[in-house]
Amino acid sequence: MPISPLIQRYDPYGQLQRQAAMGMLRGREFGDDRDLTIADLMEPEEKQSYISWLAEQGATGLGTVAYGLDTLGAGVRGLLAGKPGSVFGSSGERVSGRDLLREYNLIGDEDTWGNFAAGIATEILTDPISYVNPLAWLGTGAKTAAAKAAGKSGLLKTARATADELAGLPKFSGKGVRQIMKEATPSDFINQISESVPTFNKAQAQEDFINAFVAQGGTREAGEEALNQVLSKDFGFNVPFTNKLDSAFNVPGVNMAKVGDAVEGYLGTGFPAGMTARAAALFDTDVQGVFDPKNIDQTIAAQKAARIATRNKKFAEEPVSEEFFNLVSQARQAKPSLPEGLRNVEDVKIQRALNDYAEDPQYFMANLQKPEYAAVYQVPEYKNLAEYIRRYGDSAKGRIRASGGNPQQWSTKNWAERQFLDADNKMNFVPRQRAEFVNPDLPEQAFSKTGRYKNTDTVFGTGVRGRKASMDLPQWVMRELASGERGKALKKVLQETKDIDVRSKIDEAFREVASEGYGQEVTEGLYGGVEAGLRKKIDKLQFNAGKKAKALIDKMYDSATTADEYDMLQKQVLQIDKKLKRDIASQEKLIGKELDILYKDMANRLRFADNQFTDPNVGTAFFDSDIIKNMQQSIRSTAQDQANYDAIYNLLGDKSLGMLRAGDAANAIEGGGFRSLKDVANELRLDKASDRFKDLIGDTPLSQMAVDEKAMQALKSLAPRTSIAEPTQGLLKYIDKFTSGWKTGALTFPSYATRNLYSGYLNNLVSGAGDPRDFAAALLQSLGRPGYLVSRLRKVPRYANMNDEEILSRFAADVASQGVVSGNVVTDAAQRPSNRLFPGRTVKPAPMVAKSEPTFGQRFGQNISNILTTPKRLFTDPQSFAIVKGMNRINEAVEDALRVGTFSNQMRKGSTVGAAGDMTRKLNVDYTPEAFTEFEQNVLKRIFPFYSFQRGIIPSIRDNLLERPGGTLGQTVRVVNRSTEPGDDSFTPERLRRQVSLPLPEGASDLMQAIGFGSDGNEVRLSNIDLPFSSLFNLITPGTSLADTATNTLGNIAGDMHPALKYLIESATGRQLYSGARLKDLYSTLENLPGFDQLPGGYARGTENIIRNLLPYGSRGMSLAGQLLDDRNTGLANIAKTGLSTLTGSRMSQYDPLMSKEQFVRQKVQDVLRDASGTKTFENIYVKDEDLANMSKREQDLYLLYRTIQSEAQARARANRKEEEAKELLKFIPAQYLPQ
Repeated sequence: MPISPLIQRYDPYGQLQRQAAMGMLRGREFGDDRDLTIADLMEPEEKQSYISWLAEQGATGLGTVAYGLDTLGAGVRGLLAGKPGSVFGSSGERVSGRDLLREYNLIGDEDTWGNFAAGIATEILTDPISYVNPLAWLGTGAKTAAAKAAGKSGLLKTARATADELAGLPKFSGKGVRQIMKEATPSDFINQISESVPTFNKAQAQEDFINAFVAQGGTREAGEEALNQVLSKDFGFNVPFTNKLDSAFNVPGVNMAKVGDAVEGYLGTGFPAGMTARAAALFDTDVQGVFDPKNIDQTIAAQKAARIATRNKKFAEEPVSEEFFNLVSQARQAKPSLPEGLRNVEDVKIQRALNDYAEDPQYFMANLQKPEYAAVYQVPEYKNLAEYIRRYGDSAKGRIRASGGNPQQWSTKNWAERQFLDADNKMNFVPRQRAEFVNPDLPEQAFSKTGRYKNTDTVFGTGVRGRKASMDLPQWVMRELASGERGKALKKVLQETKDIDVRSKIDEAFREVASEGYGQEVTEGLYGGVEAGLRKKIDKLQFNAGKKAKALIDKMYDSATTADEYDMLQKQVLQIDKKLKRDIASQEKLIGKELDILYKDMANRLRFADNQFTDPNVGTAFFDSDIIKNMQQSIRSTAQDQANYDAIYNLLGDKSLGMLRAGDAANAIEGGGFRSLKDVANELRLDKASDRFKDLIGDTPLSQMAVDEKAMQALKSLAPRTSIAEPTQGLLKYIDKFTSGWKTGALTFPSYATRNLYSGYLNNLVSGAGDPRDFAAALLQSLGRPGYLVSRLRKVPRYANMNDEEILSRFAADVASQGVVSGNVVTDAAQRPSNRLFPGRTVKPAPMVAKSEPTFGQRFGQNISNILTTPKRLFTDPQSFAIVKGMNRINEAVEDALRVGTFSNQMRKGSTVGAAGDMTRKLNVDYTPEAFTEFEQNVLKRIFPFYSFQRGIIPSIRDNLLERPGGTLGQTVRVVNRSTEPGDDSFTPERLRRQVSLPLPEGASDLMQAIGFGSDGNEVRLSNIDLPFSSLFNLITPGTSLADTATNTLGNIAGDMHPALKYLIESATGRQLYSGARLKDLYSTLENLPGFDQLPGGYARGTENIIRNLLPYGSRGMSLAGQLLDDRNTGLANIAKTGLSTLTGSRMSQYDPLMSKEQFVRQKVQDVLRDASGTKTFENIYVKDEDLANMSKREQDLYLLYRTIQSEAQARARANRKEEEAKELLKFIPAQYLPQ
């Protein structure tokens, strides 16, 4: 029999063979002359050491974070245990809390839940980071009491932006953000912000700071002193088992802030030019996408300006938004005794009346007989809101002009020239959007090449763009022309009419609606105002020509004029007349051309408008978008325009950047790399008549001013957008629809709501915002029971001296102004903006005709239609299913509980409204489009459907680790990691460690087996526990080498890819992206189903891959089927397990510890040896005899271990097979002959 090369390598002289014969090897007795086996070559202790080392190679990203956070603590415990070098070993080699207690004989050798808890407590108490934060310098330093109050009062919004500004002052010159935070005071911040934001209330900011300081337990006098205390120090001091940061301190002779700034400076300049600036443009929303690869220095300066603008935008927006939403809340609380459909400001009819009051007062007054118009006119709260909206346009325009911008607020030309309008009436600016439907029902012509339907109506600030000329008309006109039976008839007529003939058809319809609307005969056409304005040019031509002709005629009849002169003058008069006729004809042609464009554009809008606008049962008119949401968006956009104009002027005025040149530089404009400031001002929409512009150029003539062309890209990024991105078309449109359906399927499950609730609450808890009473109060408020919430808010100074209704109204206004409930996961999955501003609030369309009860036949037909269209609706309209609507309401209630709970918690702790909103968005993930850069929105969110959560959770995790590494988050990481670490007598499979799992309490496994779950020898763990930080940490999976780590991590990232993309890649490669395993080797739930068991291997798995990745609810369905059909358990156990998973998302996972450990070790050996010289990998690893000698000692040992485990597994398999064969033989022996 040939001898294994491993035996020749490890026993070349036969010493181990002799020891075996003498009974000196384990399992051998004296006189045993059997040949050595591979299992005899490795001592048990050595084997166990290698197995333990390999088992730890399955560390998760969470385990790596835990290892890093525990380094100082492990060093202390090593010293106390007399093993100081253990801190440098693996996690298993370090001294744990249990190990330390056992070293002092304080606990027994058996692992129990009691000594597990004692071990964790020991680790926390002996860990220096439980008391001192050594990581603060990686952030902006350890916050002092003054900094905490400054944060609560909103002064630290985009603190880096303010620090950048302060760096320009002599006091902070040349210092980085950390040193500035270490030396600056709240007063410095207040003074700097008030310099940048004209509307910033300095006195109120100081009062807010003092109130926040008092809310943290300080006195008012101490708060006043804290205004002049520094914001941060190098180190923080914590109290164990709490999130409270008691104090901050410096160490004499140590300046970690300077070290942190130096490191950041190196990272910013030590890499290829522009790398960090490019990263900021791609991932930092504050820099607004500013980037120019040709000029990195100016890009960095522009990015700083953009951050400052983002901060200023928030401060400029808040007072305007607060004023508006206070009026909205008062209107919501009014509850007038009016008919149903007119009692709430959210009712569509009331919103139309608010629009018309503000936009076209004459039309409004002419229709006071309508109940909704009378309601707005007579209910004071409604009227106050309408008045605010009416004045808003001029007010916003003034704010833009004050910032040096040239506001492009729509200034009507069409309606200003109307003869039927009173002289003192004008059409006012009201933000508006065309109404959108979840499932568009577009006419066939809308998809033709020449008539593609595109929505270019959206809400922008007044500084952004004018409306299209064809839409220079009030909303009520489009409501009448495009909606209801009249709109349906007009659409049909226009679809059958050529473009050249549409004018008469549109004008006929307009005259009818305008005459009815104004209560007087209207004879003008739809664009009569435009035409009248254009005809003024003809009047001017006639006036000028008449003036010239009159002068000539007067001279003709002068007594001194000779006959020849008379003839010459007469010819000149005739020439003037001919020229006038030509000019008039030319102008008439131009008028006709411009009007044709307007009428054609309007005709297309009406022809291709959604058919649902003309369905009286739908009840949605053309501009029936939510006016409250439109106003909010416009307020935000206008504030951004204000701040960005300030940034542009500051950049141009900064002489050190050299963007603006005067004098000789202007002579080099042509081909010299400069553009005239006049042209730049027009392009960036700067108001050349404003004080800001005059201060910018000083005494230099405008013609001699020029702007460096290299700066233009950065400046244009900050300039208000002048065009709107077209809606998604083509393939991307269908990919987005598929993604929406797939994500909806993933979220429409009770388990998601449960996991979202406890995971979201935990994230608040570890951040110090987790008072359960606030979340319970918010949940009750969302369900229509606000009493408990009001009682919680009663002591907040902002709501002092108010009755319950006033408190609720003011709080609702604060919630709405910050968009607290708008950016939730439900709207992210549906891929459409949320109209929710208040918890539980919905806007319902008002049917234009009374709905009658459907007949039995109608109901039957609708049910059949629903069944037949189910497959299509799964992809195109998943929100139409009753189960989805129900789960959306549950998910929204959970989101409201979390978001409003956080907001109320922060308000009670002294935060301003803005600061509470910022904290709410940070702790609960902001899903609004504004929270992501264009790159993230258009690229990453399409590749990774759940990118929003991973990206949104980073700020709270980052701040927790940098500000409170020994706080609740760090200790939670410690507990979870300790519960899954492998030991000599325990092992948790890698998949369960990555999912986060916990062992069951003593006796629970026996209970599970009693109902038929698992079998003897198997361990059971509660798995798939959703912690807010686990998925992010576990994206990185450490391996046996750097290359292995990179491969594992890329696999994890790829596993989160879009299901369709993932399916294509896996099908092409034949391997699962997440694990790297071959698809044909993976078990499929379908394998045991009739039909699939007769097909060749791989078909079941391939079919399951299609179902999981390409069908909405497919992944959920397969998971449920897999749990219910698990043949390892009884039916009762499977039902119980499935119920637990359905309701909570967690699972009961069973595994054989010994087998799992052996399989894992074998896989890790394969990973280690895969690249070793001479290693061949087939189903198993094989090393040729001649190559074994070339391997290192460790590689040889690992190969021996691999073959030993393999041989032991084969021996067990043979033994099990013999046992099964014996059982089969026993079946044929009569019972009476069997031993009793």
